[in-house]
Amino acid sequence: MRSIRFSLTDLVTSVLLLGTAGYFAISAWRNLKVGSPGAMGPGYFPLLIASVLAVVALVIGFRAFRHDTGLGRIAGPRAIGLILAGPAIFAVLIAPLGFIPAVATSTFVACWSSRQMTWRFALLITALLTSLATGIFVYMLRMPVTLFGTWAGI
Repeated sequence: MRSIRFSLTDLVTSVLLLGTAGYFAISAWRNLKVGSPGAMGPGYFPLLIASVLAVVALVIGFRAFRHDTGLGRIAGPRAIGLILAGPAIFAVLIAPLGFIPAVATSTFVACWSSRQMTWRFALLITALLTSLATGIFVYMLRMPVTLFGTWAGI
């Protein structure tokens, strides 16, 4: 008899992400007006993001049965600390420094959670994610944030 082998880490991750996506999709659908692509309501974007998260969760879930690993390697305290520091740094820096420096600093710090990260790649990721976040949140969604705080004199 052949036993089923799978990656428990990927399976648990898939279930958690699918649950999170389901919660936000249902919440957006019930509590906010979704609208249509031509006339987006306040629930359209959260529902779209929840749908993308559900697809990612399903891909990870299918991938769980292609691997033959047990629990996998658990991230060390350095990685966990730097990942958790990212949003905290953003929250602390957005008011005094502005959106762009806060996103850039939090991204740069979170990049160092990987031991394979090089400073050049960290700068590249920081530049790309800062540009993407600025384009989406400031210019496309017209979020009312200050790009640079008063410290820059801009």
